[in-house]
This record gives sequence, C-alpha cells and structure tokens, in this order.
Amino acid sequence: RARDAAPHLIRYMRRSASSASLASGKNISPLYHNPKDHYDEMGDSRYTDPETGHKFQTEHDLILYELLQGNRKYVKWLQAQDSLSVQQSQFGAIEQEMSMVTLKECGYLQQIEEERLGLAGGPLRPTRPKALVISCSRSFAPMDHIFGADPRALLSVRVAGYTCSAADSVIGSVEWALADRTPPILIVVGNSNNDIVATAVQHAMGGRAPHKLNEQLEQQLSDSSLLNLVIPAVQDAMQRQPNGTYEEVLALACEMNVWRTVETLLSSSKTINEAAADGRLRVVGALLDVSSGAVQLMGQHPSLAELVKSTPSGDVVRTAEDAPVPAAEAAAMLYAGNLRYASGKGGYNQFSGDQKLLCKLCESGQNPVSVVVGCADSRAPIEMLFDMRPGDLFVLRNAGNTCASNKGSLIGSAEYSITHLRTKVVVVMGHTKCGAVAAAIDAAHSNTDLTTVAGSIGHLLADIIDSAKKAAASSPGTGSAEQMMLATRINVFNTIEKLILYSDIVYTGVKLEELQVIGAMYDIYTGKIEWLGEH
Repeated sequence: RARDAAPHLIRYMRRSASSASLASGKNISPLYHNPKDHYDEMGDSRYTDPETGHKFQTEHDLILYELLQGNRKYVKWLQAQDSLSVQQSQFGAIEQEMSMVTLKECGYLQQIEEERLGLAGGPLRPTRPKALVISCSRSFAPMDHIFGADPRALLSVRVAGYTCSAADSVIGSVEWALADRTPPILIVVGNSNNDIVATAVQHAMGGRAPHKLNEQLEQQLSDSSLLNLVIPAVQDAMQRQPNGTYEEVLALACEMNVWRTVETLLSSSKTINEAAADGRLRVVGALLDVSSGAVQLMGQHPSLAELVKSTPSGDVVRTAEDAPVPAAEAAAMLYAGNLRYASGKGGYNQFSGDQKLLCKLCESGQNPVSVVVGCADSRAPIEMLFDMRPGDLFVLRNAGNTCASNKGSLIGSAEYSITHLRTKVVVVMGHTKCGAVAAAIDAAHSNTDLTTVAGSIGHLLADIIDSAKKAAASSPGTGSAEQMMLATRINVFNTIEKLILYSDIVYTGVKLEELQVIGAMYDIYTGKIEWLGEH
C-alpha cells in the first residue's frame, strides 16, 4: 500500500538493522536517512536537513523526514526506560516522569531555549507550523513528544477513535488551520489496539470476538454515533480478512480507520480537497504502535487521484441522521436567514444542482429546523424569505395562516413534524396586506352573513372574523389600514392559541419547555420579519 500510495518515498524505504531494532522488531517507517543514498545530488538545497545535510525534492519530504527522525529519538528514549519496567497501560506515568534534561539528551525540544531568549520567534512571533496531526484523544503522549518536535511545529486535533464526519469540528479545525497558516502536512495518526475500534470489532464479529473490553465502555458505545463512524472501517477489514482472528481484524481495522478518515476529509471539505489537489497540502496516514512508541508512515491514500478528482461543493446538508436542532439555535437560523434575504444577500447558500447533497437529503431523510405556519399569499414565499434550503423548513400554508379545527390536516401535519422529525420550533407568521384579513375586516364592518358567501370562503373567513372584530373594537377611530395591521397580529396569536388548545402534542411540548411556538409578522414592502414572541 505504501508503494502504491507514495511512490516518491520509495527511495527512502531502505531499512537498516539499527532502525529495525529501535522498534524491537516491529515495522516502523523507513524514512530514516541512509548515508549511502546518493539522492542528495538530485535534491533541492532549499530543503536540506540541518543535522545530516540530506537534501529533499520538496518541503513535504523534508518535514516527514524530520518528524520520523524525531519519532526515532522518542522510541530510543522509551527503550532507555526499560529499567523502570513500565507497562503499556502506564504510558501516562512515563510522560510525567520525563525531565527536560532527559528529553534534550534524546534531541527533544531543541528550540525551547531559543524561544525563551526570543531568538526563534516565541509567542509574539509565531512560526508557521510544519504539520497538523489528527490523532486519538486517548493520551498516550503529546504528539510533539511522539514526533520529537518543537511544540510550535505541530497543530494537534484529537478526537476519540481518530475519526470524523462531514462538517464536524474536526474538519472545521483543519479548515481553520489551512486558512490561518497552512501547514504543508496533514497526518492522520491511528494507533494500535484502539478502544473505539476494538469495540466496533467486537460488535461486528459477534460471538467470534473474545470479551476483552470493559462492559461499561461497550454499553456506552453500543448505540453511539461515534461507533457508527468506525464501523465501516471494521467492515472493510472483515471483507479483507473474512476468516481472520480478532487480533488480526483489529490490527487491520485500526489501519483502515486511518484511510476512512482521510477519505472523509478529502471528500467532505472543499478547502482540504483543493489544497491536496494543488500540492499545497500533503495528506498522509500513519499508525502509532502504542507498545513501542514507533510511528509507521503509511503514505498518501492509495486512491488519492480519484478522491481529489471530484471537488466537493464545500456545503453540507442536514438530514435525519443528524441530531435535532435546539430551539434557540433554530430561532437564530431563522432570524439570520431573514436578515440575509431582506438585505439582498440571500440565496447564496442554495445547493441547486448539487447531486450529492440532493441524493443524501433524499436517502437520509429530512431534519427541518422549524415548522412554519404561513399564509398562502404568493408575495410571502416562506423558504425564500427565511433564506432556507430544501430540508430546512416544514411549511404549512393556507389563506390567512389560520387553524380551522382541532381535527385537520394542519394540526396533524404540525404534530408529524414535532414527533417524527423532532422539530423544536413552530413559527406562526402573518404578513402585511393580507387579503384574507382584509376580507374579514370588510365582513366585520358590513356584518356580512358568512354562511351566504360562495364556496368554502365563508368557512375560511369565519376563522379570522373574531380577530377582525377585536381589532375594530380596540381601535374604533382608526382607519382600515391600522385595523388591518392590528387584526393580522391578533390573528397570529389566535392561531398560536388554537394550536396549543387543539393539539395535545403541542400543548405538552410547550408545557415541558421542549417546544417553542413563536409569532412573527412579515412586511412584504421591506422583506423584514418582526418577531412577536410567544403567546
């Protein structure tokens, strides 16, 4: 795999007896300097290792060489601790016993004194990091110790199971680093015998797997989203070794999980994908042997060319697989979306034509942030005025944004979104110049018998007529425009009241503070929404 994934590293894949002994017989990366290698003559003098004078063609090769030389020193330091008879489970204790003197003797932290003296930058003159490392959150040792690097040289992102999903904080952290200082190398470091991967292997193998893990840990992870992220790597490993033992499948799954994470990074993030495609960033995999401390470099993804061929849109879509959006966050999204629309900056977050996102939304189900009960007026397009995309809103519309009865499609539709789609916010929105409200005001002023109105229009106006009468009674000396505005507001709160009274589901959600029902007024002149709050 290393030969397929990183052919440019083959020249450095000469293993010496000394480097093999460093890991006590374990396979570690061969990216160690070989004095007999005449590739120096072809290297670029700009990328010269200061300790050996060895030249490399690219900055990426030099950085990887330096990091693995640092890991060699780390392994050497660990071997020097054999007299302490410290087992793998006590790695944390080893790190606490490290002294600055011992670390410096092994070549660690060589720039600490320079930093203190202000010669190499220091906190007020930060240096460009050489690499960003994604690793497991379990604290075997700090990554700068494992790679024997100046702490300023590495940016570290740690997450349980060294995994990630589209648009999560791991990808966000990498994108921030690339936008800020662009480290040339991104290393996904897996580790042997990872607890999360081991739990996934036990679940996948069933009775074939020995029960070695803590039962409490197994129970906590059994239905977690974290375990679901790791399961595909375990399935890959089992396909490659269908008759493998638990130990064999676990070892391969830990390696495959590195590649899965690399795939997610490149296929989900436009920023990472473009940086890898144009050569600014080299994304490599590595595996830490926790028993020896040695890092095995796995190279770039074997299918890198295919992964960077199709650039992701840089956008994501929320589906039923994601957690429900909390009420406060949902309300903030609606508020911000309308501000974009009203200021002429809406429509930029649409993914029209993005087949991957549309397919994911289709296959994985919807997860709307809010139910919106609005008017059928064509001048009040709900998704547009909130600047939302397909899948964001569960929209219910009728003339006059009203609720006719306790057993109707509007109540049932709202209850469906609240219970099955886990929606936490309901917005009842009226708007200026509403034709249905204007008709109800005219009927109230003329004492029209609504039963004589043709068709079902009379039934519709009957749901709004009370709001019109209250507005007329509250402001008898005002003009029709003022009464219409007041009637529209009253009608919003009347609809909220009916939703709560007619629906046990809405009533219970509001009572338990698990659901917010909010009133709003849309101005068709300005495009802005006035938030009226709760009833």
